[in-house]
Amino acid sequence: MAYSQYYNMEFGVRAGISNYIGDIGGNEQTARPWILDLKWAKTRWFVGGFFRHKFHPQFAYNVGVTYTRIEGNDSLTTNTARMGRNLSFKNDLFNIHGRVEWYPTFLRKRDIGANTRYRTGFETYIFAGAEAVIHSPKAELNGQTYRLRDYQTEGKKYSSVALGVPMGIGFH
Repeated sequence: MAYSQYYNMEFGVRAGISNYIGDIGGNEQTARPWILDLKWAKTRWFVGGFFRHKFHPQFAYNVGVTYTRIEGNDSLTTNTARMGRNLSFKNDLFNIHGRVEWYPTFLRKRDIGANTRYRTGFETYIFAGAEAVIHSPKAELNGQTYRLRDYQTEGKKYSSVALGVPMGIGFH
């Protein structure tokens, strides 16, 4: 009970932008690494929320959900091979995650600046967990929308759920 003020629960929202980098769309060359092949016209927003419970001075769990859309379209490129192919898609992605966060004391800095009523500091944490991404890619042709999973694009059958292992470092 004496430590209850150090343990807390947080709710939060996240928002930002997302983009697709791959073989559909892109810039003038056949393929360029990472951001050099980005098509800014297809940048979309993402939004999500999370809940974090710090149940120990050094440990917390974090659960959340995020929605985003990615798109690609060969008609936006100046590369003749990609334009002739004329492929496009859009994919709505719902990401659900759960992870454990470790806040090592040697990466913590409390009360930066002066001692005031409100403490300002930062904590660095290391995290790992599990996530599921639910998605449904679609394409439009002559005004009609087609679910690409039904057509086994690239000759492969794939699931509507992809599993992942998020891990990394962060700070707040």
